[in-house]
Amino acid sequence: MIQRIQTVWLALAAVLLIVTALLPVAVFLPDGMGSEMKVFCATLLSGEGKMEFFLPVLMVFLVAAFMVEGYCIMQYKDRKRQMKLCVVAIALVILWTSALFVMGNTMCPEGMHVSFTWSAWLPSVSVLPLLLAKKAIKHDEDLIKSVDRIR
Repeated sequence: MIQRIQTVWLALAAVLLIVTALLPVAVFLPDGMGSEMKVFCATLLSGEGKMEFFLPVLMVFLVAAFMVEGYCIMQYKDRKRQMKLCVVAIALVILWTSALFVMGNTMCPEGMHVSFTWSAWLPSVSVLPLLLAKKAIKHDEDLIKSVDRIR
């Protein structure tokens, strides 16, 4: 059923990813004088507000994780597939986090240092609701198996 607790956990994880997509995930701060540059999931904005360049890798991982979570919610009749999709979503979030920190440290312009914002940690936090959803799905699957044994 779609009104199970795992739907709440999956929706919470999806909301965390949406918030991450809308907020800056890092800021390049100048060592001396100059303006800061904000890093969003898809773009790097200079201090004047103009787009410096496009970062498709971060957005691809984030959108893929969001789509997997949405598809997972709709697969409420196939609990085994839901559990596998939770694992895929966790893997995508881990890839996003890895890509963010690698790109943030390697793409930092000369004379600047990177500072990650609190929104950069939201996808990592979304792993917890995904794990709780997987646990709830596993519990439902075990419950169905025990009922089948009684018959």
